[in-house]
Amino acid sequence: WCDSTIVLHWIKGSASKWKQFVSNRVTEIQAITDPSVWRHCTGKDNPADLLTRGISCKDLISSRKWFHGPAWLSNSEDTWSCNQESEIEADIVELESESRTKVLVSSTIVCAKLIDPDRYSSLRKLLRVTAWVLRFVHLLKTKLQPKGSLTSDELNRAELFWIKFVQNEAFHEDKNNLIAKKPLSKDSILLCLNPFLD
Repeated sequence: WCDSTIVLHWIKGSASKWKQFVSNRVTEIQAITDPSVWRHCTGKDNPADLLTRGISCKDLISSRKWFHGPAWLSNSEDTWSCNQESEIEADIVELESESRTKVLVSSTIVCAKLIDPDRYSSLRKLLRVTAWVLRFVHLLKTKLQPKGSLTSDELNRAELFWIKFVQNEAFHEDKNNLIAKKPLSKDSILLCLNPFLD
């Protein structure tokens, strides 16, 4: 089972089409499994996604989905709703017809560094400190009570904060052109891509 239609396409396709990293993984998967037995399962039905969505230990221990999978899995195979090959094929055709790569250029304007990344010895530490600062700012704005440990969502927001910051630093002129709906300059490295504002 796989909840990513892209990965499913990789597994069911020719490994030689992809870049080295993906190609190596696909070759290994195809060597030990039959690609035709792989099926699609939506993210909401994927028990592994429970962990990435910040489920508490208490809820995980009592989760039927975690221990037994989605409820429909115990039904007859012909009633499974996750066997959506035609939808996957349509997605694949759309993916393959895409002629230009898209790159995200953030519209978030960061005026100054609130946190100096050079002070931290690892990305993990930087993201944790950033997440705590972002939580503090959020609590000040909303007047909510503090909660326990950092969640995966908070760490993801911290990572996104730094991605947007770096994008703003590296592609400031390009971002301004996109905001003003002007074409990118001829010497922009983003010119061969299809940048957009989020």
